[in-house]
Amino acid sequence: MAAILWLLLVLKLIFCWPQAQQELKNPLNFSVFEAFFMTLLQISAAIAPYFYQSAFTLWLVANIGHAIIVLLFSWYYLRNFQLQNVFATWNVLYGGNMLSAVVSVSFQMQHVGQWILWIGFFLFLPWYFVAAYRYYKLPVTDAALPTVCIFSAPFNLALAAYLSCTAQPSFTIALLFAAIGQSAYIFVLCCLPRILRLPFYSSYGALTFPFVIPAVALEKLLHTLNTAGTQQLAFWNIIVRIEESISIIMVTYALLRYLYFLWGIAQSTRKETVRPPGL
Repeated sequence: MAAILWLLLVLKLIFCWPQAQQELKNPLNFSVFEAFFMTLLQISAAIAPYFYQSAFTLWLVANIGHAIIVLLFSWYYLRNFQLQNVFATWNVLYGGNMLSAVVSVSFQMQHVGQWILWIGFFLFLPWYFVAAYRYYKLPVTDAALPTVCIFSAPFNLALAAYLSCTAQPSFTIALLFAAIGQSAYIFVLCCLPRILRLPFYSSYGALTFPFVIPAVALEKLLHTLNTAGTQQLAFWNIIVRIEESISIIMVTYALLRYLYFLWGIAQSTRKETVRPPGL
């Protein structure tokens, strides 16, 4: 399903480039475009056991694409910095490639993954707090409000990446990442009722990964602690199952809303196509 939706976006970039180019002039749309390459990373991990060389090529392409989009975005929006252009999606742009560190295990590239992790971490870190200040200080439109969910992702992604590609992780660093990431996740859950009352916007994409990665990161942390001999983790295992359940619900909900939206577009296009001339 992810590959199909990803290919739809590729087709739009090819056949509707003027429209896509216009949309990418919006800093919110441009910054979240990093998810295009994050999806490619996930696809590479999924097919690695079956088509290793092709998967590794996709992994390299995603990393190169990430570097290009970060440079382009920084050139356009950091030279003439304006606080109102900052959204939580900036964390996706600058830190989203930490997912590549998680996926690096599939290609035995953990040593490269460590560099990717820390570069991504120090790139997103200042924007995490700048974006939080922007949401507190300036009004946020309904269309952009779902992006608040993204605040639960960066530190949890950093934790998942750190535990994936570090042979002997520091429990201090891991627990610090977990404390910040899970606190942000709880904050997002508190905001969720208001967000779910909104009509559909493309920013509903923020209801997916930010709810998945906290469960993934916490499960990796518990596995690491269990391997180290830490006991009495039953309560936290229950928390992981709850977070996994929430992630399944949110991803399914966002997918259905997107499919309904795409179906509406298809129906409208069909009606326009069959409409008699002159009407």
